[in-house]
Formats: sequence, C-alpha cells, structure tokens
Amino acid sequence: MRLFRTVYAPLLALCFLGAPLAHGVADRELVAKQAAETWLVFVDEGKYAEALVKTAPELREEITKQAWVDGLKMVRTPLGEVNQRKLQRLFATSVLPGNIEGDFVVVNFRTVFAGREEPANEILVMTPGPTATDGAETWQVLSFYIE
Repeated sequence: MRLFRTVYAPLLALCFLGAPLAHGVADRELVAKQAAETWLVFVDEGKYAEALVKTAPELREEITKQAWVDGLKMVRTPLGEVNQRKLQRLFATSVLPGNIEGDFVVVNFRTVFAGREEPANEILVMTPGPTATDGAETWQVLSFYIE
C-alpha cells in the first residue's frame, strides 16, 4: 500500500483527470460520493485524527496517526475554508494503476479554497466498507490527496 501512495497515486491522478463525469451514474457510485462528502467534513473541520479512524483498514495499516495528522496539517490546513466544492468526475473501476485489483469508486472534486487562488483537485478512492445494520452498502476512503 505504501507503494500505492508514493508511486501510483500520482499516476492515478493523471489517469483519472482525463475521465469524463459519467452520465447515468450507478446508485452505488452516488452512495460512495455521499460517503466521500461526509468524510470530507472531518477534514474540512480540521478533525484529521477522526477522519483517519473513518478510512479503510488498509489505509490505517499503512500510516501512523501522527504521520496522517502531520501530513494533513502541512497540506490541508494552509488551504483554509472551502469556498466551493463541485463534483468533477465519478466512476467505478476494478483496477487501479499498478494492476491493483478490487472494487473502487473514484470521486474527484474541483475545490476552491480560501487560501489558494487556483482551484484544486481533491481525489478520493473509495472502497466498500462493512455492511450497515440495515443491509445498506457503505464506502470508506482508501486514498485521498489534493493536487
């Protein structure tokens, strides 16, 4: 997973920035998008440790809480408040760059931050989480980065 974050994450961004926003998006993709938006509230409020707790186990196994918090303080905090966040792309995929196979939904927001002149891309790779008590599918953040 460390290799994914350091080597494949930038490749992932390049591959997915060219993908168009799908028409007729599947319900499960919309549920994944909603989970991403809910999760981003923790990041937007500076609750970085709480955000980590709500990520996929694979991500939590690859990074310490302190490294996660320090990283987001360095990258996200200076950006300031979100002035606008708009969905740019949303799609499901079964393979990520590097032949990483699984069930993923990529959510890409074009976000305007108070502390940055140009809009940024926030890219979240979502993976299915545990089934909810009502039987509904849930989604968790597997990867998150801002460019």
